[in-house]
Amino acid sequence: MFTKPILVLGAGDLLKQDDGIGIEVVRQLAAHELPEEVEVIDGGTVGLYLLPHMDRRRAVLLVGAMRFGGKPGDVMTLKAADAQLFRGLLLSEREAPLKEVLAMMEARETQPHEFVVMGCQPGGLKAGEPLSPDVAAAIPGMVDAALELVERWNGEVHALAVGGARS
Repeated sequence: MFTKPILVLGAGDLLKQDDGIGIEVVRQLAAHELPEEVEVIDGGTVGLYLLPHMDRRRAVLLVGAMRFGGKPGDVMTLKAADAQLFRGLLLSEREAPLKEVLAMMEARETQPHEFVVMGCQPGGLKAGEPLSPDVAAAIPGMVDAALELVERWNGEVHALAVGGARS
């Protein structure tokens, strides 16, 4: 289904205040010059229907609001193995727990080689409100972190292409 080995996927609802952080991050990320191996998708609120877009990728970065008990604007980045430890971690109010999303990919045997979630602790989820100041202030750092990760993954993709497929 995909053509590019690296996916950055923003999830969230721009109409529900801080739930829109993932969309804002991928919009700003897409404004940068990215390697041709990278696809950026504004996943909006379609949740689990985005699983086929993640299938069999080399690497996926999922960005969104994530309730983890931090202060509004705090950012947590988790690899798939770490995310399994957080049983009730939600990407947003309406999503399945992250552990369930990972389990579905594993059951389908379509999980990417690397799967990372970058989540920002929301402050508010009021309908029709803009991002709260603390969450909006987290965007530049999240974009920079996403760019660094994408560059690292891109280097790995090129190394595999030159050296042959390795696990």
